[in-house]
Formats: sequence, structure tokens, C-alpha cells
Amino acid sequence: MTELSCVVNTPELPILAGWELVAASRLPPERNLLLIFLVNHAIKHAPSPFNVQSCRAIVLFGAEHEKLWDIGMEESRKTLPPPVFAQYEGKIQGYRDAYGTVSLALPICARYIARD
Repeated sequence: MTELSCVVNTPELPILAGWELVAASRLPPERNLLLIFLVNHAIKHAPSPFNVQSCRAIVLFGAEHEKLWDIGMEESRKTLPPPVFAQYEGKIQGYRDAYGTVSLALPICARYIARD
């Protein structure tokens, strides 16, 4: 079981100080808002190329999270040769067994600014 420890020492997030989240945790929906707040805080304060700070995040919990990784498993099974899929099946299942998914995306316009 993978453990993710969030130890936050900023005045904006005192409610998360010393809070631990493990893969088997099941939190009430209002607690998920704290995780979304933490992702927003990380994006806002993370350095970005040319300080464009235009990164966006998609955060999935529960059934949506599991559905994403079910699709990933099925598409991998269809497209990868069986020996290669066998190597990745456990890793994909591990992602599915996690509490949630955070997918970060950088808009195309920000990529062009950073490239030039």
C-alpha cells in the first residue's frame, strides 16, 4: 500500500497539517474539496516557464477515477502485445487502486510561449 503524506506548513492550509492519506482511505465528499484545494495551491505556487502559470488540473475521485483506469486497462490490453501488457498490468491496477487521479495539463498557448 502506497502512502502519501501531506505535511503542509503554510498559513493558508492549517487544516491539512500532518494529515495522511493512504490508498485505502475513503473520505467523505467534503474532504475531497480539501484535496482539490491542495492541488490548486500547488499549481498556484509552483514555478512555471516564463511565469505563465496556466497549468490546469483534472481531479477524479471514486467511480470516475476507477472508470478512467478501467478504460486505460482495456485500451492497453487491446493495443499492447500480451508480454508487454503483462509487464504493465500491475502498474495500471495500482493506479486504479489509488484514492484518486490528478491529471495536469498545460494549454497549447502556454506551450508556444514557453517554446519561443
